[in-house]
Amino acid sequence: MKLRNKLGESLARQMRFASEEERTEMARFIETELPVFVRRHLDTGLESVWTCTSASQWQEWRTRIATVPGAKAENDASDGLFSKAIKYFAYFLNSRFYRDLQVKPKKVKDIASRPQQTTYVEGNVVQQTVDRRERDPQVRQACIDKYGCRCMVCGFDFKAVYGPVGEGYIEVHHLLPISQTDSEHEVNPDDLRPLCANCHAMAHRRRPDPFSIEELKQLIEDAARQA
Repeated sequence: MKLRNKLGESLARQMRFASEEERTEMARFIETELPVFVRRHLDTGLESVWTCTSASQWQEWRTRIATVPGAKAENDASDGLFSKAIKYFAYFLNSRFYRDLQVKPKKVKDIASRPQQTTYVEGNVVQQTVDRRERDPQVRQACIDKYGCRCMVCGFDFKAVYGPVGEGYIEVHHLLPISQTDSEHEVNPDDLRPLCANCHAMAHRRRPDPFSIEELKQLIEDAARQA
C-alpha cells in the first residue's frame, strides 16, 4: 500500500497537468499492464513491476522497445503509452518518493561490534604496465562500410534509438579474438562483425572461444521461448 501511495505522489508531480482520474489510470496501467508487456516482448520473466526496482534496468527496457518489432508495434499502437509508463516508473524509482520507503540501517549499539562499512574509497592513482594488442581503425571502418552499423545479432541500431549522436556508432567484433593470435597478422572485413555493446559483451562471456553470431541468436530465441 505504501508503494502504491508513493507512486501516486510521484505521478502527481510528473503528471501535474493531468486529472486525478488520468493519474489513477496511469498507476493502474503501470502495475497491471506494464509487467505483461515486458514479459511478452523483452525476454524477461518479470512477474510484477515491484520485483524489479532498478531504475537503470527499466530505462534499458525502454530503450529496447525501439529494437524489438513486436514491442515497438504495440507501443506505437498505444501512442507510446508503454514507453511513457516506463519513463514514469523509472523516475519514481530514482526519486525521493521511493527512497523515503527504504529502511534505514539501525545504529550499532554494541561498541564491541564492528560497524557495517557504508562508504568506500576510489580514485587512488596506480601505475600499471600492460601489453596491448594494436587495432587498425581502417579495418574497423571497412567492416562498417561492408556490414553497416546495425548489430548482426539483435538488430540494435544506435542512430534509430539515440538519434544523430548514435550515427555511425557500433562496436566491431573479431570472430577470431586477437588474443588468440601470436603476432601481427592480416585482417579483412570478413574477419569482423558489427555488434552492439550488449551482444559484444555476451559473445565474450565464453572464453577463450567466444559465442558465434549464430549461437547468440539461438540464445536469444531460446530465452524468448522460455519467457
